[in-house]
Amino acid sequence: MRLWLVLLLPLSCLCARADWIYLVSGKTLQGEVISQNENFVVIKVLSGEIKLRAEDVESIERQKPQDYKFDLGRQLLQQHRYDRAIAMLEEAYLLDKTTSLAKRKLALGYFDAAQHFKDHNQLTYAREICEKWIKLDPTGKNRELLGDEATKILAIVSETEKKLDDTITRAHTYAENADWSSAISAYENAIGLAPDARRLVSSEIAHCYVRRASEHARAKQPTHAAHDLEAALSFDPTLADSLEQFYVACALPSILDQIGRNNVAGAKVGVQRVLGFVPANKSVLYVCGRIEEAGGNLLNAATQYAKALKTHAANPTPEYIAQIRKRIETELNIKADAWQIDSGLADSSAFASAAEGPAQIKETENFQIVHFNAALADKAAEAAEFSRSDIMAKLGLNPGSKIKIKIILYRTQSEYTTRTTQPEWTGGCSKFVFEGGHMVEAQIHSWQTSPRLMKSVLPHEITHLIVNSCIPEHSALPRCLHEGFAVMMEPTFRQEYFMNFLRMRIKSRDFIPLTDLIASRDYPRDPEFFYAEGFALANYLVQEKGMASAVSLIKNASSGNKPEAELLRVSGRRSIEDLQSDWLEWIGKSAGK
Repeated sequence: MRLWLVLLLPLSCLCARADWIYLVSGKTLQGEVISQNENFVVIKVLSGEIKLRAEDVESIERQKPQDYKFDLGRQLLQQHRYDRAIAMLEEAYLLDKTTSLAKRKLALGYFDAAQHFKDHNQLTYAREICEKWIKLDPTGKNRELLGDEATKILAIVSETEKKLDDTITRAHTYAENADWSSAISAYENAIGLAPDARRLVSSEIAHCYVRRASEHARAKQPTHAAHDLEAALSFDPTLADSLEQFYVACALPSILDQIGRNNVAGAKVGVQRVLGFVPANKSVLYVCGRIEEAGGNLLNAATQYAKALKTHAANPTPEYIAQIRKRIETELNIKADAWQIDSGLADSSAFASAAEGPAQIKETENFQIVHFNAALADKAAEAAEFSRSDIMAKLGLNPGSKIKIKIILYRTQSEYTTRTTQPEWTGGCSKFVFEGGHMVEAQIHSWQTSPRLMKSVLPHEITHLIVNSCIPEHSALPRCLHEGFAVMMEPTFRQEYFMNFLRMRIKSRDFIPLTDLIASRDYPRDPEFFYAEGFALANYLVQEKGMASAVSLIKNASSGNKPEAELLRVSGRRSIEDLQSDWLEWIGKSAGK
């Protein structure tokens, strides 16, 4: 049997009705009894399924669907899971809109959620809920629906929105006058005022950081320039390709200076940071080789030099090292230690052109690129081969089956979304076929001008395919960890983008509880939230317990090993609540690291 599996899976349906399950122990559960026989009772709950022995169940009381959904909505509100709570209350209301009690319950839910979002300056959500709330009673005559409260909250939201608009306008004025530092400060004030503002101003504040970096570079302050470029990328990862060489030219001089002063340890620390941003850059890999050579590690030096030349290292004799280093220095135009590092901004406009006629195919050792642009195919093939090798080394995973991954690059985003049926927010997707328990076909889909194609989309989707080829049961690993490991293989700036986003949301007491995160089969209405928390969870486990322990979650993923139990095994925590508490504390402490 051939089974196609796609990265984005449909959302599991919630219970259509609900039951109260009274246990012999005196405890009570609420959920949907999905199977029952003389031996076992299986109950579907928010976090998954619970299997009970029949003798442990005293009685079962059936509940109407609307009552259940209203009860569940109230529980979710009490747990501060406002998005899901409102969705559940609205579902309940739609089941029967004729009763005044149903409308009253929905209005009370809107009141709690709107208050929360208003108090934490999540203005978009607060406004959206208030506007729906007011529509329940357009005339404002039914006092039970608290329409006056909706109007008051909306007025406060409007006032905060005006402050936000004024702050952003002030930032625009500073930027127009080339006062980049003041503009950056004003934009950061706007983000502090409302988490929603981050998306509104991310490209603008990134532009200011780039312009200030240019000023630092002209003033012979390359280290300051490099820091500003890192900040720019953490706000707008789509700038990665265009800024790569500029960043390298600003980041490497201080590292080369440390090599010259024989500070090998300091140079290693510096270059690791740079590698996180540009892991495949030839100039950076050359400097990595120089550092290893200076430290007397000829094997590692040969490996880094070979990576720079996209080849395999031979016997690392001093003669071979000298030969391969000379070859790279010739390509980089380095003469007698004089090196003018290319600092130009890359122009990727040529990647937009598409040849007429059928797609062409470019073959490499591990990939088959289906394309309409030869220059783009060459670049994608190079990036894909590097990413595959890098991911396998970092995760310690080796796909069992030797199949070529087909990378299909459509002409336009519209063609990509039409052919794959994926949402517009996706930069790409991966698909694979399992036959006889093995992956026999694998594909990555994206489009020519996908803004993060080389730096993020390819490593992300290649990670998905490598991980899925190494899982005993590919559906057993929680989707959040699938995404978490995939983001972990993307560059540092992409990871920092998600972590900064997540810290802002947690500061607003807004996050997906760990039980929900583990159980989730689909993405919330804000997909970045899911990616951010998935990465934070995977990275927490790696930082606390090491990569090998974290990757054991992949190697042991099967229906016989429950995800919660596996997470507790790896983390060493006694309960999911303890794990969540320590994890959230770690996220807060990791700011700025």
